[in-house]
Amino acid sequence: MRSAIVDGTELRLPLKKEAPGFRLYAVPLAELQDMFLGEMSALVDSYLSEGFRVSRLALGFPGPVKDGYVYGAPTLWGKMSVPYPLLSGLRVRLGKKGVTELLVANDVTAAGRSYVTEENRNFCIITVSSGIGNKIFLNGRVLEGDLTIGGEIGHWYCGYAYSEFVCDCGGRGHLGAVSSGRGVERLAERMKPDWAEISAVASLTHVTTSDIVQGLNRGDVFAHKTLNASVAPLASAINLINLATGVDNFIVVGGFALGCGEAYADALRRSMEGLQFSGHFTERSGGIRITLGNDNDFQALEGLGKMMEEDIAACAAADP
Repeated sequence: MRSAIVDGTELRLPLKKEAPGFRLYAVPLAELQDMFLGEMSALVDSYLSEGFRVSRLALGFPGPVKDGYVYGAPTLWGKMSVPYPLLSGLRVRLGKKGVTELLVANDVTAAGRSYVTEENRNFCIITVSSGIGNKIFLNGRVLEGDLTIGGEIGHWYCGYAYSEFVCDCGGRGHLGAVSSGRGVERLAERMKPDWAEISAVASLTHVTTSDIVQGLNRGDVFAHKTLNASVAPLASAINLINLATGVDNFIVVGGFALGCGEAYADALRRSMEGLQFSGHFTERSGGIRITLGNDNDFQALEGLGKMMEEDIAACAAADP
């Protein structure tokens, strides 16, 4: 959980703490959701204690969100069978603290909004962290669809070769179960018996994303092989997005990808060689562009600040 007071383009008093998810607490879903509301309330209290008056709050949430309802949060809450009224829950908890204006959006939408400029209005942002998600921006506006599931490529089926990898949503062989930070750890466990004799990383009892990143920095062959294997399904997904939409500018963010640095972007570019359509238009455009986003743990908050200002401006314009 990341938070800050947004003051224009400045983030004041940024805070970061562990979110209460199902991997940390083996409790019923309703209790996890109540714990989340409690953490949000505690965050507001922390800013009130610093002398801020918090009347407006914007939240970026890791899952499909529509009209204040959460339709899925597999990396945080695991399986859900019914939509959760997050916005109304926040109103009840935070209204008594003086919070009167609330905005709830998808977290990747918020991160992508921070990259929208007059010069950069058509792109796809992809986050590679505990899970995988994406959002496509066309003419500066996010493309989500009526059910707001546009961007859930983490639940794209990668094929039978990955069927033993279980996604946080419960499905098997999903992109998020293979190419996310958690997926990289699964791939490492599958691959390390063949590399243990020549790799310090592969000889570890349990390989973590931190071990992979450190191995990449040392030039560990197993770390590079594991990274290459993890980005291959994502490269295929990017190629499909390009062919389906024409978007050719892809921005990669997220803790694992940014932790790997340019090694991640290079591996993804190499994996895409031979996949791209080699027609006349692709040659003219220069093909698919893969770039890493800003190594900024709070970029979604910057986007949320913009979204809150736009939302208020739109309401004011519509009010006679």
